[in-house]
Amino acid sequence: MRLLVTNDDGILAPGISALAVALVDAGHDVVVAAPADDRSGASAAIGGMRADESIELVRVELEGLEGVECYSVAASPALIVIAACLGGFGAPPDAV
Repeated sequence: MRLLVTNDDGILAPGISALAVALVDAGHDVVVAAPADDRSGASAAIGGMRADESIELVRVELEGLEGVECYSVAASPALIVIAACLGGFGAPPDAV
């Protein structure tokens, strides 16, 4: 199953890596995409696009997730989920 792992604490929060590692170990196809910084309190916001309507993202390496697609995204978690479901990170996830 293809799973999207995201949060509102940001890509460097320790919990997101721990969850993703557990899901990979369970045999799932995981993509991690989370805000570049802490977006607590703004999880459901869908704003945050740049003036040219693009969403800035950077591929990152997270410890323990070598070979797993991980992205730091300049957007809220809700907008990240919308982008993922529209194929923004490859095949859409089966679950978030």
